[in-house]
Order: sequence, then C-alpha cells, then structure tokens
Amino acid sequence: MNIQTPDFKASEKLMNFVTENVQKLSGLSDRILESHVLLKVEKSASNKNKVCELKVVVPGNDVFAARQSATFEEAILEAVGAAEHQIKRWKESGSARQQRGTFVAPAEEEASPG
Repeated sequence: MNIQTPDFKASEKLMNFVTENVQKLSGLSDRILESHVLLKVEKSASNKNKVCELKVVVPGNDVFAARQSATFEEAILEAVGAAEHQIKRWKESGSARQQRGTFVAPAEEEASPG
C-alpha cells in the first residue's frame, strides 16, 4: 500500500487508520494487486477541505474513489465505502458474465444394445 501526504506530515495514528481501513478491501477480492492513497488539504473557505483519493489496482479495471470531508478520517471512510461498493459491483458483473458464457453440455445417452 502506498500512502502519500504531500501537503502535511501525517501522524502515525492517521497512517494506521488508513492502513486498517484500506486493507479491509483486500478481503473482497483476491485479485486486488495494490492500493494507492493520497491525502491532501484543499484550499477552501469551507471546513470540508480534507481529501482522500483512493485507487485500488485490479487487473483490467482499476477502482477509483475520492471524497472530501471535514476530517481525514471521514474522507477515508467514505472513499473506502465507495471503493467497496465499486468492487462488489465489479465482482457481481464478472460473475454474471461468467454464468452467461458458460455452456453445459447435455449428458450423452448411452446406447442400449438391442
């Protein structure tokens, strides 16, 4: 997992929070190769200026979620939730494709002597 915080020095507590929550996604699919997290502070008049951008690398279809909130913890939870939703949809569509593409040949009848 790659965590970047270009605008500030993240505390160990925040880094552990990111790691714990993003690692939960790996339980959804064994095809997840890696995750990239970018935490940054947007210049804004609003107090919702903490941004979490999350990219989950999956063969053939990367998942991306970005959320902005008042705290990094909220933004992280929201981004992880959005990524989790996308991964579940991706898995469901993949299993639906596999079921449509599967052909089951009828059992051959044995010829009876006679």
